[in-house]
Amino acid sequence: MARVVCVDYEGALARRDVPAAIFERFADESWRTLRAEWQRGFRSRESYLAEALRSIEAPADEVVPFATETAELERGLTELWDWAHWNDWFLVVLADGFDFYVEPSLAPLGLPRLPRHCARTTTRYRWRAQYFSPRGIEIQARFKLSYVAAYRAAGDFVVYLGAEGAPEAAAAAHAAIGRARGDLHFVRLEDVVGILERQGEAWWRSWCSTTAGEASSNSSPEP
Repeated sequence: MARVVCVDYEGALARRDVPAAIFERFADESWRTLRAEWQRGFRSRESYLAEALRSIEAPADEVVPFATETAELERGLTELWDWAHWNDWFLVVLADGFDFYVEPSLAPLGLPRLPRHCARTTTRYRWRAQYFSPRGIEIQARFKLSYVAAYRAAGDFVVYLGAEGAPEAAAAAHAAIGRARGDLHFVRLEDVVGILERQGEAWWRSWCSTTAGEASSNSSPEP
């Protein structure tokens, strides 16, 4: 069993809505309709992002530099990585945004062993984005949830950081930390290390004591 912190790129790291900035610059007005359909619950966020990206006709040598320059991260991920390493936690980044800016935005942090999962894109014929589950199956919705469910199915203890980025995934984790005001929230990413210092071990021990007598080491939701 591992102790996993899933860091939501959109909910905890990104300072801007990078896909929206990309679409505003390069897509036709149809992206606003797609976004509205997602916000009203008529399509998944993954479907909205993939369809809006497909409408872009600008080449990669225009889109990628703009996206890379637009993507800015909150400070504190390196400190969180260090804390996780020395305290026997496993850190992973989950993003429903696109690899062509997610990867470059993380690269300057110098954390090559940090797992990160995001939409994979190609520009063969036209822009295309694909989301793959932990089993390598292409999915159209609940991308982040599929990873939380997979960790839970493996018997791992999961803390979700950035709950607003994917409420379903956060709800499936054993504990969630968001930006909303309440007993458990963060204002800056640097706050999270303190929260985990105070709460992490207690969460872990409480979960272990709860599951110790069960036939299964977890009660994982279906992916």
